[in-house]
Amino acid sequence: MDAGSRPKRRPRRLANRTAGFRRRSDRPGHAVPAGHASRSRPRPGAAAAGTAWPFGLRVAQPAAERLPALLHDRDAGRDPDPGAASPEGPDPAGPQRVPLSAPRRGPSRAGLRQRRLPDAALQPVRLLRGRADAGVIATRGLTYEEALAALAERGRFGVRLGLGRIRALLHELGDPQLGLRGVLIAGTNGKGSVLALVGSVLAAAGYRVGETPKPHLVSYRERLQVAGRPIDAATFARLVADVLPAAERVAPRHGKPTEFELLTAMIFRWLGAEGIDVAVVEVGLGGRLDATHAWDGGVAAITNVDLDHMERLGPTVTAIAREKAAIIERGDLAVTGATGDALAVIRRRAGRMGAPLTIVEPAAILGLDRDGIEVELPRLGATRVGLRGRHQAANVAVADAVLDALGAAGIAATTADQRRAGYATVVWPGRLELIDVDGHEVLLDGAHNPAGAATLARAVDDLRPFLTGDGPVTLVTATMADKDVDGIITALLQSRAMRDARVVCTAVEAVRALPAEALAARWRALAPGLTVTVQRDASAALDAALATAVGPIVVAGSLYLVGAVRARLVPAASP
Repeated sequence: MDAGSRPKRRPRRLANRTAGFRRRSDRPGHAVPAGHASRSRPRPGAAAAGTAWPFGLRVAQPAAERLPALLHDRDAGRDPDPGAASPEGPDPAGPQRVPLSAPRRGPSRAGLRQRRLPDAALQPVRLLRGRADAGVIATRGLTYEEALAALAERGRFGVRLGLGRIRALLHELGDPQLGLRGVLIAGTNGKGSVLALVGSVLAAAGYRVGETPKPHLVSYRERLQVAGRPIDAATFARLVADVLPAAERVAPRHGKPTEFELLTAMIFRWLGAEGIDVAVVEVGLGGRLDATHAWDGGVAAITNVDLDHMERLGPTVTAIAREKAAIIERGDLAVTGATGDALAVIRRRAGRMGAPLTIVEPAAILGLDRDGIEVELPRLGATRVGLRGRHQAANVAVADAVLDALGAAGIAATTADQRRAGYATVVWPGRLELIDVDGHEVLLDGAHNPAGAATLARAVDDLRPFLTGDGPVTLVTATMADKDVDGIITALLQSRAMRDARVVCTAVEAVRALPAEALAARWRALAPGLTVTVQRDASAALDAALATAVGPIVVAGSLYLVGAVRARLVPAASP
């Protein structure tokens, strides 16, 4: 046979280091053993923490995504709260009464999420971010302030969605999430309220609960809580020092983990070390590619689905629902309060995963007053809920179904009396929170998008008969430049009480902050009959409102604003 007719030799096949693995369609970039169950994360206890992935396994890098900045920490550099780890009780239910004239001294009567605030708290809000001359030296030499700077350096404005980096990082840390059970909560609105409601009931039942509320109002440490107490500064700094070297080790193959991924790894590492009974975790954005989705606690909840973050999650409710529904994994128990097209998407996902799905409707409202609402729950009957606003009827229905699921999964059982106690005493700072300040009633709420503003507008009308003062509402407001400012203003003006309000426009310290004059111009254009004034910062705006108000004061439009004002009004606010 001559050379021209010789058959071509097949190229030598190189050894395939991922032989026996196949690609998963619902987990881009990850390989799992052929024939293996489709869930990507083993159930807690199903695999040893040190089990290694095969060599050569690579995770595809997702397209770059941009997320909103995490709120800055107003307590950076301050001395730690010496009682941060003490098992004190929660904030008292109902409005808080604190004098404005001077910071409170000595131990606080309300321990949950509380600290001593230094004298700088009564300075203009620009000083509330903290001093640079104090810090807690952690075991590995980082101060709390240095730890925050190290997190921020990870690209606060360039976060990329994807699970490859966080899974690699958690594996490098020994997969601490595998030993945790609980609920992962997604949804457009109501995630934080459901987290607070579920956590309050579990605490009333005697469970040691780990929670991850987002965003923080005053201190970054609010994002990591056990038994209602934020992590102390020294432990926070030590966690950052522990996680950063692991992040460097995974960076060459997977890329540098982002700020939120580092925070998520810190959360699971700390909760695992704390020996908690139940984890109640809030999704950051979407669900499918959110870093929290590297964990599966056994119960998945989706509060609702609406149009939000469309540039990242998709242009329709259906597309957004697909992102959120992806947190439902094989073997989970799932709960949702979604409706319409979103519910159809969630049903399909639960069906594919073989996950029993509980669909809930808002609880019937029996009554409301200045301190909360009363609802009818299927197995509890008339139930008091210590959160204000009609929208909480939907959130408590989801929370109650989540507690049913936690019990059915063998994670945490709760009695009817424990649920009633937890719902009645729940605290969710900065969300329709009513504070009494030297005889003035101040209502705090984020209301940072049109839907939130509409909820606030309804709540103000519902609450107005119970609030003191016969004069008009005084609104202190600030917002971000990238928000739907006209939509927020229009929604607020649907409130009867807001139509003759006195509006004080201000700005907060944030890169995206809308200048106060620009905000005032929009108010004057959309509500030409209202009195609109401008103050240089949130502290001056609050002073002006307190000096002239003859009715309730509403602070709304931005969680930056709420955090700044709350830090001043509540000296024992979050550490």
